[in-house]
Amino acid sequence: MSQPTDAEIAGKLTGMKCGGAGITNQVLGFLSIYLLNRPMDHVTLGPSDLLAFCRAVVERCDGKNKKLQKIFNALDNHLGDTDPDILEDATDDEIRDEEPVFWAANEIAKILKENK
Repeated sequence: MSQPTDAEIAGKLTGMKCGGAGITNQVLGFLSIYLLNRPMDHVTLGPSDLLAFCRAVVERCDGKNKKLQKIFNALDNHLGDTDPDILEDATDDEIRDEEPVFWAANEIAKILKENK
């Protein structure tokens, strides 16, 4: 999926208002965030910068764990119910080299468990 152009982002965001702030396309190719009760006070950003900012906000609200959980689920579904044959005394490096998908799924599972 290709990234939207600055013009497409600006077109979709211009005119939005939420909780005392609004977005306007005051200068060609740039968006401004302004306070509704003080429209002269504003911050001007390029649409791509604003999109990156919005993605960061979503990540903070949604959490990184949701993305990690999706990655783990994909790996887990790929692996199925059977575990590969791994010697009990195998080192972490050996497991990573011999069974990288299995190793990655286990590492993500550890991170998810730590973050609960």
